[in-house]
Amino acid sequence: MSDGAFRVDLSEVEQFVNDLRAFVSRAQDQVDALNKDIDRLHITWRGEAAQAHRDAHQRWVEGMGHLRDGISDIARSADHSHRAYTGVQELHQKMWP
Repeated sequence: MSDGAFRVDLSEVEQFVNDLRAFVSRAQDQVDALNKDIDRLHITWRGEAAQAHRDAHQRWVEGMGHLRDGISDIARSADHSHRAYTGVQELHQKMWP
């Protein structure tokens, strides 16, 4: 498309949104499982090293939260674009059957 035009493959956009949402869900499942493991570990682990580990884990969880939120924002934006392009496509089909 050397004329500056571009095409949007709506099925690809939809798949991208689904893949992002699936990633967020899997990542959250992993964080939840890890949190349970960490909680079990800290039932018996005490002291300065244990607290340093818990603090580091908390920072990691916060970072994962930022990552999850960012990817969720991308998924929402891509979904919005998908719906907008779909709407335009449907409108054009109604105008020129």
